[in-house]
Amino acid sequence: MTVPLEATASDETADPEAIYQGVGAVEGRTPWQIAWLRLRRDKVAIGGGGVILLLVLFALLAPVLTRLEGYGPYVFHQNLIDPTFQTPLGGFGGVSSKHWFGVEPGTGRDMFARIAYGAQVSLLIAVGATAVSVFLGATLGTIAAYVGGFADTLVSRTMDVILAFPYLLFALALVAVAPDFNRKLLLILIIAGISWPYIGRIIRGQALSLREREFVEAARSMGAGSWYIMFREILPNLVAPILVYSTLIIPTNILTETALSFLGVGVQPPTSSWGEMMSEAASGYFQIDPAYMIFPGGAIFITVLAFNLFGDGLQDALDPRSSRR
Repeated sequence: MTVPLEATASDETADPEAIYQGVGAVEGRTPWQIAWLRLRRDKVAIGGGGVILLLVLFALLAPVLTRLEGYGPYVFHQNLIDPTFQTPLGGFGGVSSKHWFGVEPGTGRDMFARIAYGAQVSLLIAVGATAVSVFLGATLGTIAAYVGGFADTLVSRTMDVILAFPYLLFALALVAVAPDFNRKLLLILIIAGISWPYIGRIIRGQALSLREREFVEAARSMGAGSWYIMFREILPNLVAPILVYSTLIIPTNILTETALSFLGVGVQPPTSSWGEMMSEAASGYFQIDPAYMIFPGGAIFITVLAFNLFGDGLQDALDPRSSRR
């Protein structure tokens, strides 16, 4: 059956607005909404983010969790230690319903409490060092790229000098000569002082391309000053690489703090730290009680893996040229 010519003609001459009757307004999506949609589809990255959230809650709630278990990190239980071999009584490091991760060889301190409080120290140092290094790298990198000339030369050569030193050896040297006023703050400043050039070079390269863009020229033509352009026009457009780099540098800083504590120049006893616990385990406890190294080592492995997985997914979500959907 054919369609009447009258009906065809009326459809062609109908009001175009009638076609969209009943259709709601179409709203555009911001870049952050698009990035969230892309990140939400990445199940591995979401899983890593969930583990990070649990680790943060685990560290923040350490006092509450240790009270639920009933033992703090500085309580000694010599009655749970074999007086001859200095090993925990019971299987696998003395794991029981009262001591969920067992007890420390030689002293009998509760391992769960030490892991929980060690999470506070390790995450505090790693996140604090990352915040300081990101602030220094983003600020100095933006200034060097926009101002150019002597400022660019000075910042660039400073970054080259710092990057020329072996990372861990440089940190060891700085810890050895620095005044020991507050070991946590000292580690934050030292780790940040040797890691800021990495993000500084990234931000400088990105800012060099942004300073020639049209919106910068428009702001300059309207009389905006250099500081306004750098920190109100250029730097906000660098939030994506800064976020990605931050999630990837945190596990590196965790490993740096662990290495320094492992070598004996990090957090000092009796303060709990994952690296300090690994150092004590390697000093001889590992041979008589492998669980003493497994628990802090597992905590470091899970934390670093979670940050790396989340950082990779965040990079794919914020990169508009990424092929992943």
